[in-house]
Amino acid sequence: MPHKRAKRSVREEQRSQKGSDYAPSSNQTSKQAISSEGIPKSVARVLNAAHVRQEWREKKRKLEFGEDIGERDRKSKKRRVDGSGDAKGKTMAQHDSKTKNKSLGIQPGESLGHFNRRVEDDMRPLVKTAMQSSSAQARKVRKAELDAKFKPKAASAADEKSSHSSLPDPISKHDGRPTEFQSMLVKPDKGKAREIA
Repeated sequence: MPHKRAKRSVREEQRSQKGSDYAPSSNQTSKQAISSEGIPKSVARVLNAAHVRQEWREKKRKLEFGEDIGERDRKSKKRRVDGSGDAKGKTMAQHDSKTKNKSLGIQPGESLGHFNRRVEDDMRPLVKTAMQSSSAQARKVRKAELDAKFKPKAASAADEKSSHSSLPDPISKHDGRPTEFQSMLVKPDKGKAREIA
């Protein structure tokens, strides 16, 4: 039975046969093989930091000494143009690398949180443009409805104004008479007008 332990003498004999202070086994069938273990992405970054720095220095040195300048200029001049004809500011090389990574999948050693963040970062521009276009469309529809709603009223108001402007102003029946305010200020007194103080 596997849960039972062997005798101490048997265990000591097996331990002496195996030895100690050996490097970890590179045998893939072994469950304890370190080479078969997946490591987190953050640990892989730390372990590969020196290599990444060295590559960056070499790349920077090439750019400083003028190597690959022609290739860099050629790539920077190629701009991706979308259907509307606007240059988006991304080189064709960057666009090609995006299309290669189009199939999103979790990478080995990547946690679900990192994968989720990467997917959201990739989808953010698409969602933003979709939201902007839908809100612009909604504004356009709302404006058209308001214009259609107020256009008949504005047309009828303009017709009324034009019909009124063609007729002369009506003559008031009180044209020659003083108004109420004027009558309070002036009281006739024996044929003379006197102001009330």
